[in-house]
Amino acid sequence: MKTRINYIRIAYFTATLLIMLAVFMFSAQSGDSSGETSMNITQNVSQHLFLDDISRDTLEFFEQIIRKLAHFIEFAALGFFVFAFTDTFRIKRKKAIPISLAFSSVYALSDEIHQYFVPERACRLTDVLLDSAGALFGIFMFIAVCEIIKKSKGKQMEMDKNKAIQFVIQNARPLELAIYKYYFENESNQAVIDELSKFQNADGGFGNALEPDFFNPNSSPIATNDAIITLFHINALDEDSDIVKGIVRYLASHDSFNEDKKRWLFAIDSNIDFPHAIWWEKKGDGISKFNPSVSLAAFMVCYGNRTSLYEEIIKEGFEHLQTGGEVSGDDINCYLLAYKLLSQNCIDDIIDIKVFKDLLCKAVENCICKDIEKYGVEYVPMPSVIFAGRYLDFITPEIKPLIAAEKDILGKLQMEDGGFDITWKWYTQYPVEYEQARAWWRPRITIEKLLFNEIQIGE
Repeated sequence: MKTRINYIRIAYFTATLLIMLAVFMFSAQSGDSSGETSMNITQNVSQHLFLDDISRDTLEFFEQIIRKLAHFIEFAALGFFVFAFTDTFRIKRKKAIPISLAFSSVYALSDEIHQYFVPERACRLTDVLLDSAGALFGIFMFIAVCEIIKKSKGKQMEMDKNKAIQFVIQNARPLELAIYKYYFENESNQAVIDELSKFQNADGGFGNALEPDFFNPNSSPIATNDAIITLFHINALDEDSDIVKGIVRYLASHDSFNEDKKRWLFAIDSNIDFPHAIWWEKKGDGISKFNPSVSLAAFMVCYGNRTSLYEEIIKEGFEHLQTGGEVSGDDINCYLLAYKLLSQNCIDDIIDIKVFKDLLCKAVENCICKDIEKYGVEYVPMPSVIFAGRYLDFITPEIKPLIAAEKDILGKLQMEDGGFDITWKWYTQYPVEYEQARAWWRPRITIEKLLFNEIQIGE
């Protein structure tokens, strides 16, 4: 995708240079030469219009109109390609328009100054204004063309739901297939619980490639958090269930927990011993802000032993949001889970839940990628990563257009086999295992897209 954008950028840049060169060359013509050229064009036009008896004065009048029209067209073309070039940098159009117009106008002024030094030519402010108007026209022509193309492709971008469903049914692991049937075939959550429990270890934690990007069989906080997310989404967090009791036991053991920094580890040491993506290699202390500590702490407060340690983790995570700390898309899902666990269990004496939600709404707005061209192409936080049938109360007016935009291009992102693909590589020496992980991820992502596609956001 980046390579394609670079080629387009080079093409627009080349077109811009060629137009500027053409303008320069026309302006370098002497007054007599330029006048002769425009008069010949005027005479040819009048002949094609069967105006053979036209007077010399009328011919000269039309010749002036054609000269001005040529100016306008030249700079309309320049404005078109200057703006097109600027647009490849994903600059907001309210900024790109004045930038492109200013560049074109400055060049128009330089062109008139150039003509001042050409024999029998003149420098006219009115021509600068005319050229600038042409450039502005070209800019809006480019915008109009983009909108027409976008609308013409709109119907082709709708997701084929039936193909997506068939892809999931034919390719999903038993766990993801059970999740699909829970959401779309009204089956009970017990099948999901049964399949999920197969990834749970004797210590109560989860591993065994539940998170497909690392094959570590050992329990880890991240995989365990993934299990909690699944249980929450299928309404299966029952404190009396064996699966939840096991999670509480694992987290209470503080395995893979940094006692000094009071955080569960994002990446654990033993990940390196098994096929994995590069980000699952432990770097430094293995901690990644509050991912997954804030959601694990909230889980323990709600379903385990409520201690001051877990309350402190939640408070520190809350303060991180209050002070404007950086929050990634993966972090956001941990925070959202923490909020839901606390609010649904009526725990409001640790932090101000209402303020927590307000901060989260703003954090979600800030973290969702605004560049729609990157959706499904680069690893960026898309609306569907957060709002796949969940957390809908966090959809703000600012987020609604981004949701609509992603829904509009789901058909474009959908692959020929009906599924959706991942947007990342492992960057480690496990090509076979990477393809296996990709095969596991694709049905999971496709289920997310199916859920996301059903969101009704209204006006």
